[in-house]
Amino acid sequence: MKKRGKAGKNSSSSSEEVISQQQNQINNKELLPTPKISVQDQAFEEYKLPLKANNYIFFCFFIINIIAAFLMPISDCDETFNYWEPTHLILYGKGLQTWEYSPVYALRSYLYVWLHVIVGKIALFIGFNSSIEVFYAIRVGLAFLCSLSESIFIKGIYERFGSRIAIWSMLIMLSSSGMFISSVSYLPSTFSMYMLMFAFGTWYSLTSNQLEVLMKYIFVIIFVGCAIIIGWPFCVVCCIPVAIDTIVKYGFLKALKMAVQVSLFLIMITTAVDYHYYKKLFFAPLNLVLYNKGEGSEKFGVEPWNYYFKNLILNFNLTFLFSLITPFVILLHYLLTKLWDKNLLVLGNTSLLTSYLNTTHRWYIHYRWLIYLSPFYIWFIFMTSLPHKEERFMFVVYPVLCLCGGVSIEFILQILDILIYKNNSIKITIESIKEDDAIQNVDIYKMGTVRTRRSIFTNIVMFLIITLIAVIGLSRTLSNVKNFSAPLRVYSNLHQEITILDSTIKTNKTNIPVNVCVGKEWYRFPSSFFLPTSNTFDVRLRFLKSGFSGLLPKYFADKNPTSSIPTRMNDENREEMDRYVKESKCHYIIDFDIEDQAEESYLNKQEDWELVYSYPFLDANKSPNLYRSFFIPYLSDKRNVFGRYVLLTRKKK
Repeated sequence: MKKRGKAGKNSSSSSEEVISQQQNQINNKELLPTPKISVQDQAFEEYKLPLKANNYIFFCFFIINIIAAFLMPISDCDETFNYWEPTHLILYGKGLQTWEYSPVYALRSYLYVWLHVIVGKIALFIGFNSSIEVFYAIRVGLAFLCSLSESIFIKGIYERFGSRIAIWSMLIMLSSSGMFISSVSYLPSTFSMYMLMFAFGTWYSLTSNQLEVLMKYIFVIIFVGCAIIIGWPFCVVCCIPVAIDTIVKYGFLKALKMAVQVSLFLIMITTAVDYHYYKKLFFAPLNLVLYNKGEGSEKFGVEPWNYYFKNLILNFNLTFLFSLITPFVILLHYLLTKLWDKNLLVLGNTSLLTSYLNTTHRWYIHYRWLIYLSPFYIWFIFMTSLPHKEERFMFVVYPVLCLCGGVSIEFILQILDILIYKNNSIKITIESIKEDDAIQNVDIYKMGTVRTRRSIFTNIVMFLIITLIAVIGLSRTLSNVKNFSAPLRVYSNLHQEITILDSTIKTNKTNIPVNVCVGKEWYRFPSSFFLPTSNTFDVRLRFLKSGFSGLLPKYFADKNPTSSIPTRMNDENREEMDRYVKESKCHYIIDFDIEDQAEESYLNKQEDWELVYSYPFLDANKSPNLYRSFFIPYLSDKRNVFGRYVLLTRKKK
């Protein structure tokens, strides 16, 4: 036993001598490249994302967003009736009008609509004849803008948070169902999401001189102004942190002057465009805020406090759970890196600490990260506190949610490595310095972390996490596309049916009325872009009375459509009976037919109606939650119940 003890002592002494020798070698050698490289040094370029890499990032996002443009169903009837319909009005001369576009209320601005009309006009100019082709051309335009904003956002993350977190954020954004849904949605909240990705990506970016600082905050102010005034005014809440930081970094008077100039410019453009259409002088975003300041929005539905928790778990799965604990993980990471530093002082030599940030600088990095990530938490708390909740309201912070999740995952992995290697901190630190990895050095500086390495255990955990996030996200996306794409397919078939009829019919008549009727399925109408436009037929959507008892839209007037005051409009969601037609007036009916439905089944009225086309559509009430929410091969098809989304035409008698 004594011999073993002596041997153990000699072994320990020998180990200390080796470490001491390695440390002396490091002492006699300049520790370069060090994470303390100044942004004024030549190494500053190592901190920035190369243009070639940014192009690849854009290309990856564009592929996913193009797929979303062609496959993703319209998930919100507000998108159809408040944005696609006014766009169709301007491009083709007719469209359905909601009460928000009545000059009496004027809650919606035509400036935002016109940004999409421009894309539509370009599509028409280059030869897109079909209105469906124009619809998808506009969606491709949205995909392009989204991809561009995402690439700028990831570039900013790379420069501020490091390559590891940039990769995590990118992978999460590419695989999440939430980003897939929001990326090509024609909604102000989506536009605000684009603008805030530009703004936050610019905010996160690094600058090397005063001119770059000046330009950085000017663009931040411009993008934030566009998000609030052109997009959605309520997103000003999640812009509070960037506004405060701009004031601190850019100067109060300079920031105020620039903000006023940008705001006045955008307000003038918005007011001018809306005056052209409404023939009234007002500021539509202000009308929207004033309407919602009381109980206006609550007339359209109230959801429980946990609505967004459920929704974000579905759309972001593990990422959302990680994002909830990110502030605590950042604090824990800071505390454990301090403990690592204490371990380096065991030999009483501080030379290894010279290759690290000092404690003050490290704390600065960690608390700055909390500021950069705070827009998500401010917005989440704010929206959760409101009674009226909708999925699209969270779109504006989806990218920051992905960033929060990426930060949390990376720091948890680092914390695990610190705990695993804590007894070998000197050895690991020396080996890390010897590796002289420029990218690692830069990442260490940006993250305010310590020199450690990925253990086998954390590599396994990392692989499991990204695999689960990607697989669950893909499963959710496939479920949405597979279960709910029937309306796009059925209305596309209707468009084809009437277009063929138009090309074969022999008549001198023009504007022959063709009524396409919907009952309970009115809110899944994908827009008038799916109704063909021709000189022969005047194809219009008509409503049949169903169990819905709220206010339905009506067609814009033929003369002065945007400025004339429509009859029978109200802001109380009160039903107006003039919206309905009798079944006898219908030429086509589109309906969702399921067994034991309470509503009338037009498919079963075979003496009057003939089936033209049908496509399966999920019966959510009869399908299990798990299998309808996520696509699980074989099991989802077996357990879910599907009805038939049908296109019916009147039988000839």
